[in-house]
Amino acid sequence: MHFDTLEDAQNWLVSKPYSVYTHDGLVLDFRKNRGAGGTLSVDVWQILIRKQRPELLKGSHDELISVSRTVPN
Repeated sequence: MHFDTLEDAQNWLVSKPYSVYTHDGLVLDFRKNRGAGGTLSVDVWQILIRKQRPELLKGSHDELISVSRTVPN
């Protein structure tokens, strides 16, 4: 997600009540659909402010998101 200002990014995050995000703008947004026991949907975004990752987003929770990478052998 591209934004011109940090304020624009913060306003967008407010519109996502079921999201968690890191200080540098990695965002996970959750929702559960009804029917058949429910389906969990997760959207993942990287916020950029003028093509750069933010330095510190208010309300961020780095401890709730773990990123791991696997490298093929």
